[in-house]
Amino acid sequence: MIKIFLIFILAILPLNVQRANLQASPEAGTWESPFSGDTLLKGPSNAQEMQVDSGTTYWGEVNSQGNISIISRDLSGKFSVMTPPEFNVGTTVHEYGGGAFTVVDGTIYASNREDQALYVIQPGQAPRKLTSGDTRFADLHITPYGLVAIGEHHGPNAIENFLALIDVQSGSYTKLASGYDFYSSPAVSHDGKKIAWISWNYPNMPWTNTELWIADFDQGKVHNERQIGGFQPESFFQPQWSPDNVLYFVTDRDKGWWNVHRYVHGQIENVAPMEAEVAEPQWRFDLSTYAFLGDRIIFTYNKEGRWYLGILDPNTKIWHTIKSEGTYMHQLRADSNSVEFLEQYPDKGEALVQIQNKPDYPLNVLHAQPLPFDAGDISAPQHIAFPSQGHIAFGYYYPPKNKNYQLAPYEKPPLIVMLHGGPTAQASSTFDMEHQFWTSRGYAVLDVNYGGSTGYGRHYRSLLDHEWGVVDVEDCVNGALFLVQKGLVDPHKLAIRGGSAGGYTTLAALAFKKVFTAGASYYGVADITALARDTHKFEKRYMEQLVGKYPEDKELWQSRSPLHSVDKMEAPLIIFQGDQDPIVPPNQSEMIYEALKSRGVHTELHLYAGEGHGFRQPDHLVDSITREAQFYLEAFHTQKT
Repeated sequence: MIKIFLIFILAILPLNVQRANLQASPEAGTWESPFSGDTLLKGPSNAQEMQVDSGTTYWGEVNSQGNISIISRDLSGKFSVMTPPEFNVGTTVHEYGGGAFTVVDGTIYASNREDQALYVIQPGQAPRKLTSGDTRFADLHITPYGLVAIGEHHGPNAIENFLALIDVQSGSYTKLASGYDFYSSPAVSHDGKKIAWISWNYPNMPWTNTELWIADFDQGKVHNERQIGGFQPESFFQPQWSPDNVLYFVTDRDKGWWNVHRYVHGQIENVAPMEAEVAEPQWRFDLSTYAFLGDRIIFTYNKEGRWYLGILDPNTKIWHTIKSEGTYMHQLRADSNSVEFLEQYPDKGEALVQIQNKPDYPLNVLHAQPLPFDAGDISAPQHIAFPSQGHIAFGYYYPPKNKNYQLAPYEKPPLIVMLHGGPTAQASSTFDMEHQFWTSRGYAVLDVNYGGSTGYGRHYRSLLDHEWGVVDVEDCVNGALFLVQKGLVDPHKLAIRGGSAGGYTTLAALAFKKVFTAGASYYGVADITALARDTHKFEKRYMEQLVGKYPEDKELWQSRSPLHSVDKMEAPLIIFQGDQDPIVPPNQSEMIYEALKSRGVHTELHLYAGEGHGFRQPDHLVDSITREAQFYLEAFHTQKT
């Protein structure tokens, strides 16, 4: 099937680049674009998290100050801002957070990113501080006995993670389960008698090997704990109890695909076998890809790079796809007689969608964000497959698109290869302002799902095991060369850019290959050994999976570190870094910058004050991409002359 798909792509791909038959246009890459740096701040803002409570929907949204506010929409369609503008909803458990708020009977319990304390927020009242902030909390779930959450305490010598129960009056907490390195996804049954959770130990990550636990939950106390899954290599995701108190969850134990399973009569069974993924990598807490609607399950699944919506009868194990325009659906939340979720599209803003428990299960768009741009300026993604080092790799290709310009006859546009972070993550086909920023200027963009990406099964996800800096680099190089061979891009104007792990692959591609003309690293990893020493707890031993053990494989770690091959780097490089980054510390960017500068390689380092892992301040977002665009123009001009 993959071979047929590849032949199909090879046949149609050249048709998607239009040649000019009108007046001559400026050189591709210099087109005047409606997507300026400032415009990036005015596009649709995707919701950060979403909860539903008695017909009212709550979600997090970035406000004008760069903070996350909680917005609500009630049954009448009225919108309200539930938090003061200075309140910044977020948690830094695992540093990446998630599950930062929950709602019950109109009362919000939320973590404030600035002090990591939990607050109680009621309509018309100022937030009331509940916990001190000494212990961070995430994955919040209300029960009759208090808030069940994942706790993370930073002591003087160690960081402890555990399953906690928080008293909603005093803010004091007790540990329900502890002893493992990590915990996630607590779920209490509807009758309040059972609790389930996921745990794992180093060197595993949540998408490699985890354990599923279940216990009796009696008046807020846990007993009779027992492990029911994880005796073999498998990854669990989103344990959840059905209305009749049966435990459902997602695991990839069957042929390496994340499918919906349940636990009945002491056995685990697959209720919807498919060669598709009903899960995402758990970089953040409280992800949700399925929800119960009456006696059915509404779920979203990822097949060949795109997300679809499905409905399942768990009794018959029969399911079918629900027609939808979206290519990514997430945050599926059940209400009394409906399921709501957030839906994203390739060519328009995010929407809040509801499925009611009625015949034919109709979709109802409750709220949609308008896209203030002309359709003639929006480049549509095309999912492509290409051969790379013995396997088929994937990506999304975006041709240049601007209603006022066309490529001149025989002109080939410059290409920007974009890399997602993680590296266990995925590029999607949903609307992204950064893609359009480049394509509207006359660039082609290739967003690569290199080996190790999610969405294509465990086998594909495992291609990067011990091969970080090899498989990802080869796939990015081969993706660029694939487009060169098809005559779609200029072989002399190939740029590569990425953030975090994508920044690492950017640096590695420039160090180990001679294909790219220029590069941009956003808080990228230059020295793997230094990162393992300096990074946070969650990813402390991630490199054992990606590279090998340390110090046993010290030479391998060094050989995969771009900093140790800086003498091979010649292409111009621009670097962006936050000075408060706890995940990839600033010294990573500073070391590679100083090493390149000492060799006379054209490089720039832009260090932004107050920024962490990913930029939030509007001025920095605008400044970084504007500088990057100018850097490419200069690099391509220098190379050309």
